[in-house]
Parts: sequence; C-alpha cells; structure tokens
Amino acid sequence: MKYLWMGLLVWITMLPFGLHAKTPLPIPPVPIPVEQQTEAVITPDILDLKPNWWKYFQVESEEQLEERIERFQFQLDQQKIAINQQEQKAANNFIKRIKANLEALPALRANTSADTPTPVPVLEKYTTGQLLKLTKQLWDHKIELDADEAEQTRLRSSIKAAQKLRDNLMAAYLKTPHQTPKKLLRGLEISANQTVLSIALEHLRLHQARLKISQTVASRLDETLKIAQQRLFATEAGLMQLESEIQKLESQQQILYRKLLSAENSILEDITTDGPAGKAMSHWLGQKAVHVAGRELHARLRILVKKQEKYLAEFLLTGLPHASIQEEEKTWSLLMEETDNQVSAWKESTERELARSNTALLSLDTETMNPMLEAMHHKRIQEAQETLLLFRRLENTRQTGELWINILHEKIAAQQGELYLWWNTTGKTFTNTYEIVQDWSGKSLFTIGENPVTPYDLLWFVLIILVAVWASKLIRFFLDRISQNKKGVQKSSIYVTGRLLHYTILTIGVLIGISSIGIDITKLALVAGALSIGIGFGLQSIFNNFVSGLILLFEKPLKIGDFVELESGVRGEVREINVRSTRITTRDNLDILVPNSEFINGRVVNWTLEDPSRRVHILFGVSYDSNKEIVRDAILEAAQNVEYTLKTQKTRQPQVWLDGFGESRILFKLVVWIRPNVAKLDQEIEAAYLWEIESILRKYNLKVPFPQRDLHIKSVFQHSSFDLPESKSPESP
Repeated sequence: MKYLWMGLLVWITMLPFGLHAKTPLPIPPVPIPVEQQTEAVITPDILDLKPNWWKYFQVESEEQLEERIERFQFQLDQQKIAINQQEQKAANNFIKRIKANLEALPALRANTSADTPTPVPVLEKYTTGQLLKLTKQLWDHKIELDADEAEQTRLRSSIKAAQKLRDNLMAAYLKTPHQTPKKLLRGLEISANQTVLSIALEHLRLHQARLKISQTVASRLDETLKIAQQRLFATEAGLMQLESEIQKLESQQQILYRKLLSAENSILEDITTDGPAGKAMSHWLGQKAVHVAGRELHARLRILVKKQEKYLAEFLLTGLPHASIQEEEKTWSLLMEETDNQVSAWKESTERELARSNTALLSLDTETMNPMLEAMHHKRIQEAQETLLLFRRLENTRQTGELWINILHEKIAAQQGELYLWWNTTGKTFTNTYEIVQDWSGKSLFTIGENPVTPYDLLWFVLIILVAVWASKLIRFFLDRISQNKKGVQKSSIYVTGRLLHYTILTIGVLIGISSIGIDITKLALVAGALSIGIGFGLQSIFNNFVSGLILLFEKPLKIGDFVELESGVRGEVREINVRSTRITTRDNLDILVPNSEFINGRVVNWTLEDPSRRVHILFGVSYDSNKEIVRDAILEAAQNVEYTLKTQKTRQPQVWLDGFGESRILFKLVVWIRPNVAKLDQEIEAAYLWEIESILRKYNLKVPFPQRDLHIKSVFQHSSFDLPESKSPESP
C-alpha cells in the first residue's frame, strides 16, 4: 500500500507536464517489492539508463539471470502503455528484439566449449599410407582453422561496430529530455543494441574456445606427423603393391590419352554445327576435352607421386637412394611447370564456361523452352563443376608428391649428411638451369634476311655495346684526369676530343655488334649510300627533323608535360615528341604540330625544365600621396591571399619592389614565386594577382591614379576687333 501511494504521488506531480505534451507520457516503472529487490540491485529504468546499466544482467547464477530478465521484461511492458499508436509500433519492435535476445542469453552463457577431442593414438610404426592419411587430416584441419580465424576476425569487426553504435546511441540518449516518448524509444533502442552486442560477445567467447581447441588439435596432429615420419617403415609386400598400382595408373593414363585424342577429334568434327543447341554442344565438347586433358595430366602426376612413394619405400628397405631419383625429380619439376601453366588457363576458361552456361540456362524462355537445349546447358554446368573439382584433387596430389620428396630428402640428409644433400641439390639446380638456358638461347626469335637471330646473338650484341660504353667512359675519365693534372691543356679541347672518341667508339661497337648477329656490314654501306643520295635530292627537311627528334629524345631538353614558349610566340604543353614533329597543346586546347628542327635551331623557353617553380612580376601603380610602407604591406597581404603563391619556402617569399616614378603615379612591382603545379596557367595567374591587388587597394583606400591634364585658356578676346554675337532668348525667332 505504501508503494501504491508513492506511485500515485509521482503521477500527480508529473501531471502538469503531461498536459502540455503532444503525446501521452509513459508512466513511471512499477516498483519491485522489497522482498524481490534490494537497494544494491535495482532494475534498470528505460527512462533513466546509466552508462553501466547492463551490469544488472552480469550474474553468474542462471536462475538469478532469468529472474532479472523477467523483471526487466515486465517493466518494458508497463512503460510502453502510455505512448501513441505510431510510437507503440516502434516500441513493440524493439521490445520484441530485446525479449528474443534476453531469452537466448541464458542458454548461451550456460553453454561451455566442447571438450578437446581424443588425440590420435601414436603408433610404433607407420606405413606410407598411414602417414599420408595423417597428413591429409592435418591439411583439412588447417583449412578449417584458417576459416575459423577469418570468422573470428569478422566477429570482432562486428562487435567493434556494435560498440561504437552503442556509444553513439547513449550520447544521444543522455541529451534527450527526461520523461518523453522519444526518451523511451531511444532507451529501447539502446537496450536492443546492447542485447545484440551481448549475444555477439557470447558467440565470440564460444568461437574463441573452439578455435583454441582446433589449434590444440592441429598442434597435436603436427607433433604426431613428425613422430610418424621418424617411425616410417616399408615392407616388401607394400613395395610390390606400389609397383602394381603404378602399372595400373600407367594403363589408366594410356586410356585417358586416347580419350583426349577422341575428344579433340570430336571438337574438330563439330565445328560446322549451327543453332543454339549446336553451339551449346560445341561448348560442352570443348569443356569435356579440358576435363579429359586435366584427368590425363592428373594421371601422369599420380604416376610420378606413386614412383616417389616407391623410391621412399626402397630407401627405407635398403638404405640406398634409387639411381633414377634425380631423373624423376627433373621430370617432376617439368611436370609441375606444365601443371602451373595448364591448370591456370584451364581454370580460367572453366570458370568462364560455368558462368556462360548458368547465364544461358537462366535466359531460356519457360514457355518456348527447348528440352534438348536445357539438357545441354545442364550438361555444360555439370561438366564445368566436375572439372573444377578435378583441379582441387590435382592440387592435393601435387601436395602429396611434394610431401614424399621432402621426406625422402630428409631421410637422405639424416643418413649422408646435410652437406651431401646441399651439394646434390645445388648441382641439380645448376644443371637444370644450364640446360634450360642453353635450350632457350638456341631458339630463333626472328630473322634478318636469311640469318636467324637467337637470344644468344642478342646477348652478345648487348655485351659488345656495354663494353664500348664502358671503354668510352674509361677513356674520357683518363682525359679528364690529364686536363686536371696538366695546366697547359685546354679543357675545351679535351672535352671535344672526348666527345669525338665517345661517338667513334660507340659507332665501332654498334658495327661490331651488328656483325656478330650475322648482318653483312657492306650491305649497310650500300644502304647508307643510297640514303645519302635521297637526302641530297629532297629529303633534307625530313632528315633534319628526324635528327632533331633524336636529339630531343636523347638529350632531353624538353620532355612530355613541359610548358614551353617558342620564338614564334607559341605557348603550350608538350604532349608528344614524334620523329618528325612535336605536338603542343595551348591553353585554349589547340593542338599545334611544330617541326623538331624549330626546337633545335630556334630559341625555346622551357618553363619547367628542371625547377617547375616560377617567379612572376605583376606591375601596378598608386598615387603619389600614398604611403609606400602601407602599399608594401597591403600587396604582400594580397599575395598571400592568392592560392597560387608559394608559401612553403622561406627563401622564396613574395616581395614588393619600387619600380619607378611615373607621370602621375608611383610604379611598383609585385615579385612572387608561384607553386610548381600551377606554373603552366600563365595568364590566369596574372589575372588572379591583379584581381586581388585591386581588392586590397580598395580595402586600404589606396588610390590608383589616372592621367590628368590642366587646360589653361588665355583671355584672347579682350583686344579683338570683333564682338561675340549676342545670345538670343528662346522666344526669339
């Protein structure tokens, strides 16, 4: 009864505020009896949530948690009664989410991680089959472990985002006026978000526990695998079984090879097929050929893997490596190279075929669908999917082969020493590399006339040119030392001699290099003679521009992107440097083709050759009654206001110079460095500074004078012998 009177008193106190509200106010929470609630534990009030209100639900006892959840739900149902229908709908959605999450929370908290599975028993001895089975278990478990770690990262990101949202909601909630429907809705939204966050945290806890167990299992499997490799053994019966399996795989490979030839012939016979069904069949046959080729490659790979397993078994039985191990490893390396190249291309084409077949199947008209065409599309999809699965099996087989190779190398190294294994591996690598390079260098790349040019020939040509360049640099170095040590030698003469020797040595090197390729130099002399005659008769201008273009390309007096000004007044940005002409784009977006000889023979101003920064001079004048100190400060302020001004270098700050005294004004000049990336704007820069100068002069009441003339009229009529005509009134005729 006491609590009933207290609730009524509070309601009467808040009644005046409710009369002015646009929507009915929510009633205060119903108090919990003393026997159900103590002063230390108070049910959170949606209208007065504290920053640590969620600690109310952080209890260890499951019964106590369920009891507090029930109290909180009862309070939610009571507080939503006094709000309007539209707000009631939003509140119901929040309450529904809160209840669902709170009901799931006890079960999640009560859930504990699964026990660590029983470790795999360690055997006294392991066959190659048992070792392979154990290895595949470890591989599969590591794949699952990587997926679990990725899922844990995703959960952490989601929790971090939910925590940020909770903090933002709480900040908005604390600024909302008390005892309002908006306060209630925001409190419900915070509660819903907090329950979602708690569920996510419980999932993360369980996931971390499972991940820890998975890591423990993987670690135990890894340790067991190491022990199994040490306890590996082989028997004569197992060796005979491996030989039988190899013979069986070789027979299967021959069958698959014949199927591959048949599939390729089917594709050639089906080239002329027309119509949608025919095209679908052609795609299916092509994918089938890829599938058969992949199976044939997989069969060859399995044969080598079984042979490696057999060599390992022989080594375990006899203690001596097989004589053909090195040859088989060379074959393995070549097959791995073929596998990488083929599977990459096959996988890409198979994924495209799968996408095309799915698209074609979905685009079929359900009313006029051709059953044969639909069946063909399904066959295409099935064939592509089986091919992709084959690639996965092929990768597993490859990993198995690498496993046997690594174990065999470890066994040999343990028996004969690491030095022997290193020497054997290094020698094998060097031999394989030398054979590959030798085979590649003897192949013809192209022919000049009837002479084939091989990579070996090109290598010799490059080496000869490099030797010529090195010899030229060495000779010029000695000439420079002579000019420095001997006082009577002119440096200009040494420089000219060095340049002449440089070009001579390079010319000789090029001729020797061309001769090493197999080209007859006498034929080049005939061609040069014929070319000189043509130049003499009319190709002078073209040859001049051609040589000028080479000079521009090699000497680089200008490059793409430079802003240049020609002697003719053309200004623009260099866009292309061709053999005959150079394309310049002006600020008005006009393309001008300028002959290369004009850049060599004429004067060219390159605004951005080395330092793209540029200093501009802006002229202006003020009246004689202006204070020049104020003018200087004002103009410097104006320069700082312009975005083009370079402000980062202290040695290149704007300056104001007094440039002279005019007839009616003092002449000043603003000297300012502009930023490198705007040096090409030209007229826009000057316009911007003049605009800002005029504005700053008006701001400081500094006048810009204009020419004035005083006209003095002497009295010439007082001594004249004639009089001015009398002025007539407007009324006179």
